[in-house]
Amino acid sequence: TTHITRTQGDLPWPVQGSITASFQRRNGVHYNGIVIQASEGTA
Repeated sequence: TTHITRTQGDLPWPVQGSITASFQRRNGVHYNGIVIQASEGTA
């Protein structure tokens, strides 16, 4: 098993799009990751 910090920056993106939220509290919601805005059907 590979530790996640060893792969940092080498993992593929799950979909092409824009990051709209990341690791923060916004509008009362806490994000533990990122939210990617992408066109429907691209994932």
